[in-house]
Amino acid sequence: MVDTVRGDNTSTEAIVIGGTVTGTLETSGDQDWYRIELLAGYQYQFDLRGAFSAGGTLTDPALELFDSAGMSVDFNDDIGAPNTDARLPFKAQVAGTYFLAAEG
Repeated sequence: MVDTVRGDNTSTEAIVIGGTVTGTLETSGDQDWYRIELLAGYQYQFDLRGAFSAGGTLTDPALELFDSAGMSVDFNDDIGAPNTDARLPFKAQVAGTYFLAAEG
């Protein structure tokens, strides 16, 4: 199966603030990285919905945020029992390009 979204900081797939994206994790261990531009000093909230909220098919989605160099800056696996969806609140200290990585 062909991976449709790159799993690193060379991904050209993008999401805008307030926008949504739907994707497919093709294989076990696959990550899909989405480029996003953030402004310093702003509080953001990113959600990855799976089977729990009927927002997708992943039984336990996880969401990770990376900086432009591909270094992990934050991670969330579960909003809280019993909800297995992922929610990542983040206040950007530095403006620039970040990547949201969806995984299961």
